[in-house]
Amino acid sequence: MGAEFLVLKNWERSVIRGAVAYGPVIMGGECKEVAAILKESDYANSILLGMPLVQAYTAEKGAPPFGVSVHESVRAFGRLGKDPITVSLWRWWSKNPENMKIANALLPSLHSYYEWCRKNPTASGYPPERIDAHQAMADEYFGEFANGSLPGTAASAKSSKTRIQPTKHTQRDAVPHPDQQISKLRKVLNLSDKQVENIKPIIDAREAKVMEVMKDRSLAAEVRRLAINDLISESKSKMQAFLTDEQKTVLVEREQVHNAGKKA
Repeated sequence: MGAEFLVLKNWERSVIRGAVAYGPVIMGGECKEVAAILKESDYANSILLGMPLVQAYTAEKGAPPFGVSVHESVRAFGRLGKDPITVSLWRWWSKNPENMKIANALLPSLHSYYEWCRKNPTASGYPPERIDAHQAMADEYFGEFANGSLPGTAASAKSSKTRIQPTKHTQRDAVPHPDQQISKLRKVLNLSDKQVENIKPIIDAREAKVMEVMKDRSLAAEVRRLAINDLISESKSKMQAFLTDEQKTVLVEREQVHNAGKKA
C-alpha cells in the first residue's frame, strides 16, 4: 500500500494505518459444527472472533499514517524469541532494505498529499483539523528519514549524531533527571559499571528528545503523548541489549505493575 501511494495521483490515494494485538481468537470455521446455517455457505470462513480484534481496532486509532500501533497486550505477552516486545509503534521497514526505501519516499509524498488536501478539503473528504494532527504523527513516525537520507548512510549518521546530543536539562513535571533515573535503574536491576556506561547515553538522548517534543507547542496533546510514549518504548528496547535475561524479566515485571497501577 505504501508503494502504491507513491505512484498514484493525489485524488486516487488512500492513507492507511493499522494495529496488532495479542490473544486467543476463534476462527469462523470452528463454529460450523454448532450452527447449521453456517454449514450452508463459506461465510463462516471469513469470520474471526476474539478480544484481540477489539483491541487492535481501538489501538489503530492512535497509529500514524502508514504506521502500525502495537497494543499493550503485545507488549505485555508478546516476544521475539526470548526478547519481549516493548515498542508502541512497529517500524515495518527496519530490517528490509526495499521497505526502507519505500518508507523514505513516503514522508515527502505525505507532505505533498496533505498540502493538496488542505487546498481541496471537499474533494479529499479530509477534515482540516485532522490533517495537521496526522501530518505531525507522520513526521514523528518517519523522523529518521527527515533529512532525505536512508538510516545508516553517512549523511543520516551525521544528522543522527547531531539530533541525539544531550541538551541542558529543564524540569519536566514528575519526571526525574536522567542521573536519578540511571541511579534508580542501577539499584533496582543491580547494574554493573559497564552496563551503566552503556545505558546512560540512551537515557540522556531520550530525555533530550522528549524535551524537544514537550517544547514543540505546534503538536496536539495526543500527538505529543504518542511521541513521548514511543521515545520511551524505543529507549527501553535499546537498553535491553545490555541487560541479562534476569534483569530483563525484572524490568518487564516492574512495567506491568506500573501499568496496572495507572489503570487502577
